[in-house]
Parts: sequence; structure tokens; C-alpha cells
Amino acid sequence: MEIESTKKKAKEKLEAIKEKLQVLLKENEDVDEKKKMERDEFAVDMKRKNEIEARQEDMHRQIHQESRFYNDRMELVGNKIKECTIGMIDNE
Repeated sequence: MEIESTKKKAKEKLEAIKEKLQVLLKENEDVDEKKKMERDEFAVDMKRKNEIEARQEDMHRQIHQESRFYNDRMELVGNKIKECTIGMIDNE
């Protein structure tokens, strides 16, 4: 009898969680695009959530590294242009 009671309580809690999730998903549909959350952000599966966050962090690091590399390259190009144009002015 105690097992059945525990199962019933667990099912009730699960139903309450499901209902709350549905409310949150509905509320999310009504917010503006900037505040809207992706469906995966409502994760109940913490392992999957952590995998997604790790992947996002890796993407962030990669984009940051690529932009730093690009900026360094553009700075070198700018310096080279300055050298060439100042050299041309000095030769006149």
C-alpha cells in the first residue's frame, strides 16, 4: 500500500511539473523575440542541457579566437599600408 501511495504522489508531482512546463512554454510564445527562449533552454534533461551549454561555450571560444585573429590580421594590413604610403610621401 505504501508503494502505491508513493507512486501516486510521484505521478501527481510529475503532472504538476508538466503543467508548469506547458504554462512556461505558452508564456514564452508571447514574449518579444529578444527575450524568447529556445525550446532546448527548457531542458529537464540536465545531461543534454550541459552538453548544449558546453557546445555553445566551444562555439563562443572559437568565434572569439577567429575574430581576434582577423583583427590582428587587419591591424598588420593597416600597418603595412601606413608604411607604404608614408614611404611614398617621404620619397617625393
